[in-house]
Amino acid sequence: MAKIIFNGKLVAEEKASLPLFDWGVFYGYGVFESTRAYQSKVFKLDDHLDRLFEGCGKIRLDLGRSREELSLDVQSALSANKLRDAFVRVTATFGKGGPRFTPPEKPEPNVFVLAQPLPDDIDEMQEKGVQISVSAKYIREPLNPLTYVKSNNYLVNALSKLEARDHGVFDVVLLNSTGHVAETSSANLFIYKNSVLETPSIESGILPGITRKTVLEIAGKLEVPAIECELSISDLALADEIFLTNSALELVPVVEFDGEIVSGGKPGELTRKLLKKYQHEVEDEVKGRNK
Repeated sequence: MAKIIFNGKLVAEEKASLPLFDWGVFYGYGVFESTRAYQSKVFKLDDHLDRLFEGCGKIRLDLGRSREELSLDVQSALSANKLRDAFVRVTATFGKGGPRFTPPEKPEPNVFVLAQPLPDDIDEMQEKGVQISVSAKYIREPLNPLTYVKSNNYLVNALSKLEARDHGVFDVVLLNSTGHVAETSSANLFIYKNSVLETPSIESGILPGITRKTVLEIAGKLEVPAIECELSISDLALADEIFLTNSALELVPVVEFDGEIVSGGKPGELTRKLLKKYQHEVEDEVKGRNK
């Protein structure tokens, strides 16, 4: 029986509930962070909390809970569910709103933390790679400031994931309003072409991913030339390697793009090297906090 931390208290999952009139339910008003715990420690937790509170500021949401309290909530969720390696999500909603779309003077947000077992297929995806294609329906809008907030209003992402399922691929690439590559429904994207690592710039309309940032830092340490830039569909089609990044999946190689084989149908050499180095960084941080 799963347990969550709901507004700082341990609650059985089936007994936790949001108020029906919570604007998080009505309008998707809120923010979240999803990340991964290794040996009971969340990798880059400070970075995730930074982004969470930054997002709260942008949508005018006062959590009413401190970073220290949220850190303790995360550890409590892991402990209560007896999990060491897990998917962890922190979600905040606006709280109950007034009638006729009237915001209350003092909202009372709801904040909950859950920890769940990791998917069984992560290792297989990293070993064999995945297939992706370009979305024919949905786009990112770089000029919308909310594009850069990890908000609970996740409809474009959810529908994009359904589109991927309909096409029999792992995920779809979302273009932006200028026709350039942004990201996928659930991950940032990198290509390796002509000995240069490239990823769409923040200004392309992407979520500033924590794993994306870490990979760029690793590339610097390995002296791999890396740039943030505008990418086209043609750039992806001509890439020597493509991979996706997010906190739960780490780095996932792409072996097929829009029906065309990438990197000989197997994870590329640089992708494997970056993944190995990323996992070493995880080990170092976890060991450091366990000393």
